[in-house]
Amino acid sequence: MGIVADYLLPCTKEGGAVRKSIQLFFETFALFALALAFIGAFILVYNVVNPSENESSQSEILLSRRIHFAQIMMFDNNSDYSTNSLEYLTTSSESLNEIVFVKTWHEGLGEDFPSNAIVAWPTPMSEGILMYLNSRALRRNIDWDYYGLAYPITIDDVILRWEQVYKIWIRENACGNSAREIAKYYFAEEHSEYQVEIAEARQERGIPEPRLWRPPWEE
Repeated sequence: MGIVADYLLPCTKEGGAVRKSIQLFFETFALFALALAFIGAFILVYNVVNPSENESSQSEILLSRRIHFAQIMMFDNNSDYSTNSLEYLTTSSESLNEIVFVKTWHEGLGEDFPSNAIVAWPTPMSEGILMYLNSRALRRNIDWDYYGLAYPITIDDVILRWEQVYKIWIRENACGNSAREIAKYYFAEEHSEYQVEIAEARQERGIPEPRLWRPPWEE
């Protein structure tokens, strides 16, 4: 690097000072690049040596997103806790580490699922939430190709392509009370009928009514 500096700068007292400054800059840059390379190599080796920890972290993030999506969409579930309490339930129980989405409660309560899984499904309120989301997405003229979806978003999209729908919620800043208010306004009657129906189905199967999670010391 000194040769380059000598070529570019005249052999004067001032030029010598500048040459030293340039040389110091490139030496510092080289040390910085070496440090970055070392950190990158360390992270790579750590992930190779400890793949289970990395996979576990990714699984926890995915589970957290699925639970949040179920809450946004006002899903119901097959546990004896409300969907709004699922994040507390899964963090307090190592045996529950998966959430499965199905289209109806008949599937959620009528099929065998792994013992570590909570099963969640849309309610009539979910239809209202979806109506709000479609209306908002249409007004904002979103790029449907970017999300890998087409207008209108359907319940099938919500179940089978939930990650794309979730991205719309987050990136278009669509979460809020407005969606719930619209769902209650348009689907209150249908939801009341659903609650009667699901309560009977739970009773027939011996599943308690859903409740909010409370820490053990408060029970």
